[in-house]
Amino acid sequence: MFSYRHAFHAGNHADVLKHTALVATLRHLALKDTGLTFVDTHAGAGVYRLDSEHARTSGEAADGIARLHASTDALCAALQDYREVVRSFSAPGALRHYPGSPFIAQRLLRAHDRVRLFELHPTDSRALDSHVR
Repeated sequence: MFSYRHAFHAGNHADVLKHTALVATLRHLALKDTGLTFVDTHAGAGVYRLDSEHARTSGEAADGIARLHASTDALCAALQDYREVVRSFSAPGALRHYPGSPFIAQRLLRAHDRVRLFELHPTDSRALDSHVR
């Protein structure tokens, strides 16, 4: 099995793009009353510590979410919304916890929506089970 560990890449520039689109899409879909089912086939551990050894090894978050978090530039509405969702997982001013797609979906979906998460990596699968209600 190819062993991809998202913890090494959490918060990188690709995550910023992917999760900004996810937040905007979920917000738009939730405008209708109809229930949604969110399926993530590569859920990873669900949430990541940006101060962990894994994240520090690659340092990829520095050019992704850390840069966006520290930015004082005017941002488009989608980036502002995404940044606020990410900030809601850490103490004010800090950027310690980074939500993956499972946690973003769990935060934005409504009580009548459903979330289905799948992860093949055994360590990340166990972490996901312990992190997600």
